[in-house]
Amino acid sequence: MISVYPTSFLAGVIAGEYEWATDIDRSYAIQVSALGASTTDVSVSGLAGGLSLRKYVEGTALDGLYLGGAATVAYVNAKDAYESASAAVVALGGRAGYKLTLGASLVLDLAATVTVPVFASASIGDESGSAFGIGQLGAGFSVGLGYKW
Repeated sequence: MISVYPTSFLAGVIAGEYEWATDIDRSYAIQVSALGASTTDVSVSGLAGGLSLRKYVEGTALDGLYLGGAATVAYVNAKDAYESASAAVVALGGRAGYKLTLGASLVLDLAATVTVPVFASASIGDESGSAFGIGQLGAGFSVGLGYKW
């Protein structure tokens, strides 16, 4: 199944995933997202990718209520006329959602997510640093539209 997240377009991000069933009630998913924005003074770009495992507790894989965990890696870079800054993050998270099949192939995916960074590295000009540890918990909600075959 291939899905896109149209609400991410509001923030200038293109995000999607490929999910495949590995058992009658389990699946794996690969998520990818990209960001690109600029003004006359600053340009920002970023990439992120992740892998998740999902257990469908109601229904079968790719349809119904699911719970899952994920690992994500993200990188962002910003530049202006004087210097550049970049950051990389590794995060772990969880997701609870519901996939509703509409018609034969269209899927609506509603999910709540929590994510916590476990490693971060950043640099600004000649300064840089990195840290391992549990960062601040982040939470979100996503709406996905998918096509399954």
